[in-house]
Amino acid sequence: MLEVLLPLPQSCIAEHTRRSKLQLLSSRRHHFVQRAIREASSKASYKTKHRSRISCSSASPSIEDCYARCREITAEYAKSFYFATLFQPQEEARAIHALYAWCRTLDEVVDAAADEAPENVQAQLQFQRESLEAIFSGVEIGVAETATSCPDVCLINRALADTVTRIPDMSISPFLDMIKGMESDTDRPVRYEAFQGVGGLEEYAYRVAGTVGLMTIPVLGTEEGVAFEEAAEPGVALGIALQLT
Repeated sequence: MLEVLLPLPQSCIAEHTRRSKLQLLSSRRHHFVQRAIREASSKASYKTKHRSRISCSSASPSIEDCYARCREITAEYAKSFYFATLFQPQEEARAIHALYAWCRTLDEVVDAAADEAPENVQAQLQFQRESLEAIFSGVEIGVAETATSCPDVCLINRALADTVTRIPDMSISPFLDMIKGMESDTDRPVRYEAFQGVGGLEEYAYRVAGTVGLMTIPVLGTEEGVAFEEAAEPGVALGIALQLT
C-alpha cells in the first residue's frame, strides 16, 4: 500500500493511463475495427495493377522531387516521427513520408475549414477521395493545384501512387476511412460530448488515427509467421490510444 501513498510523477501516470487504454481497446475487438481489418486484408480490395499516371497542371516534377517534398513535410510537421524514419531502409522511409504527407494534406483541408464555406471543404475532401480511387485503380488523372487548399497535392499524390505501385498489398479502405473521419470534423465541432458513448469516440479515433496502423503495416511488414490480421489489431489499437490521450 505504500506506493499508493507516494506521489507519482505525472509522466508515470500518463504512461500508465495510455497503456491501460491500449489494453482495453485491444481486448474489446469493436466491430468497426474488425470490419476495417477484414477490408484492409481482403483480396477484393482495390489493388493497383499498373502505375498510376498523375499529371500536374504545371511542369511535371520528377518522382524524386515528389518524394523529396513528402520528406520535407514530414520533417517539418512530425519531427520525432521523421527522426524514426532515418533508421529505416530508404524505400520504407520514402513510403512512410508519402503516407504522412497524404494524411497531412487532409489535415490542411480540415484546418482551413474555419475560413472556408462548408461546401468548399466537402468538395476538397471529395476531390481527395476521387484522386485516391484513381490512384488505387491505376487510372490516369490530372491534378490541378487549385482543387485543394494544399499546394503540394500534386507532388504528394504522385508519391503516393508510386508507393502503392511498389507495395501492392496496400488497401484503399483505411485511406477512405480516414477521409470519413475528416468529413465528420467538418460536420460539427469535435467535442467529447458530441459522441454517443465511448464507442462513437473510439470509431472517430480509429478513422483519424487508427487507420495509420493499417496503412503502414504493408510498408513495415510483420515478423516471420505473423499474419497481417494478427498485427493489424494492436496497430489500430495503438493509433486509437494515442488519439485518445
